Amino acid sequence: MEIPDSINALTTEVQSSSLTIQSNEGATDVLRMMNAIRQCANTSDYSSIEEGLAFYKKDILADKNIIKNFLLLYCDTLNKAVKDSDMNEDFKSQATRSITDTVKGILLSIDSINDILVLLNKKKNLLDVRRISCIMLGYAIAIIKKTYNH
Repeated sequence: MEIPDSINALTTEVQSSSLTIQSNEGATDVLRMMNAIRQCANTSDYSSIEEGLAFYKKDILADKNIIKNFLLLYCDTLNKAVKDSDMNEDFKSQATRSITDTVKGILLSIDSINDILVLLNKKKNLLDVRRISCIMLGYAIAIIKKTYNH
């Protein structure tokens, strides 16, 4: 249905205003987020955050590697905790070996299931790296909120 010329002549196109809903899909300002975290975290917590930032990350463009890197970080952190613990020295090496072997097994399982899923999905990844990273960030924030009783 077309608008008659007489009505069309009376109408004007209106530019966007502050009242018009607009999608804000600009780039995420990661540096601003980091500065906010730096200002809000106590020294001990920020030291832990820096430890996570500095942890070696292999191929962050593949979704399976995001999970694998997280598990390697978990393994490394848990092994350090065991070494610094009050655990009997005789058990520390067994405990760290068990942790490492278990995580290696999980990593192999992740590789296997990912290979199958990529093949079934016509050689395309199922997970978007940014999406899974943001989901993990949200999960971590929720845990931090709970531990601080917020």
